[in-house]
Amino acid sequence: MKNAIMVVCLVILVLLSIFSLEIAEASFYFVEIYLSPDGYIHTGLLGLNNIIQAYLNICFGLWLGVFVFMYTKLGSRLECIFLPTRVRIFFLGDNYEKNVLTKYHRNLIIASAIIGFPVLMMTHLEKSYLINLLLDEDGFFEYFSFFLLFFSGLILILVFFLRRIKYKLPIGATNTLFAVFSVLILFIAFEEISWGQRIFNVETPMAIKEVNYQSELNLHNIFNLYFPVIYPLSAIVLFTLCLLGWIPRRSYRTPRFQLIFPYPSLFSLAFFLLISSMFGGFEIFEIFFSLFAFFYSLTLYLTYINNLDPKSV
Repeated sequence: MKNAIMVVCLVILVLLSIFSLEIAEASFYFVEIYLSPDGYIHTGLLGLNNIIQAYLNICFGLWLGVFVFMYTKLGSRLECIFLPTRVRIFFLGDNYEKNVLTKYHRNLIIASAIIGFPVLMMTHLEKSYLINLLLDEDGFFEYFSFFLLFFSGLILILVFFLRRIKYKLPIGATNTLFAVFSVLILFIAFEEISWGQRIFNVETPMAIKEVNYQSELNLHNIFNLYFPVIYPLSAIVLFTLCLLGWIPRRSYRTPRFQLIFPYPSLFSLAFFLLISSMFGGFEIFEIFFSLFAFFYSLTLYLTYINNLDPKSV
């Protein structure tokens, strides 16, 4: 019975991902006809306000369901049906005897779903003035992504020094990898805001202006023409690698591998990252990437700060 339920859930998840655009269009059509006073949700803030209120009601219902599911006797019984032991181990289990981060990983799964759906829905509100304002250059989400990536890089640097100073671990392959990750993420963060060009009113050198599609002081906009290929390809590779690392429990899943590799509780963000790369637009993809990088680095930091056997890796 449990296996049948899990198969049905998996099929539903696949169908929802395949027909996500059709479901979104049908949902917005319903809101336009029955909830929007002006009958058109893409204009003005009144229709957008109706969508936000509807979403808040859904969130309230979701949180109520989560509370019942996790903190009541009824939830304990339902958990045996909908979250069998294998599923709980997949998302929350690790190689430590005492996992003090189980609650953190559980909350991360829930938060990822609650954050992910409205962010992905913003693609369908692209004609809204408010959404355009949030997604524009120097808009809220650009700086939101920058700060997430910036703090991700700093956290990885802190992890590097925790291993070196607190745990007296030598500079080996793992420490080197953390250093490379931190430099790469910080580079992407400052690329996101064109290295502060618009903040400090820096003029773009002519050599870069001639090859940069937006005439900005960065490198990534030189390759704008290839973004429709680069973003989906990178998301597919990341999601595929994550699945290959999470699902098969083989000999390569050593303590070091499980420490460095993204934790299974990041599955929701990896999935949203994949969907956004195909249907969500560049800005939405960058938001999910920054969220993924931040929670990946935060998980590493919490692992070391809680003394979860780091010397074994």
